Parts: sequence; structure tokens; C-alpha cells
Amino acid sequence: MYGVNGVGYGYGKHGMQVVQRPDGPIPYGHKLLPTILASQMVRRLGSFRLVGLDQLLWELKRTA
Repeated sequence: MYGVNGVGYGYGKHGMQVVQRPDGPIPYGHKLLPTILASQMVRRLGSFRLVGLDQLLWELKRTA
């Protein structure tokens, strides 16, 4: 897991309010994380490979 997407909240003159709308995901360990109301968890892929549908179906049959 990498981090979260969400909105940063803080206390302002009207009580709790949105104080930051990050452009992208906030990584775990970031200083803003405690103030973020997360809407999605974000996973970062380290590696991947493209496969065709035929190959995918063959792999699924083989492991079933």
C-alpha cells in the first residue's frame, strides 16, 4: 500500500473545514496524513506485465 486519496481538514473560523485538496495521493508517513479524511486507499505497482485475453483465460483454467 502506498497511501490515500482524500481531503485535508483543519480548524478554521467556522469550525472544522477543508483546508487542503491535494493533487494526488498522500503517501503513508507524510506529515499531512493525520489531517486527511481518506476516500480511497492507493496501491503502487512495482512491476506488471501485459497479457492478452487468451493467455489470461489459459492461465485461469490452468490454476483452477
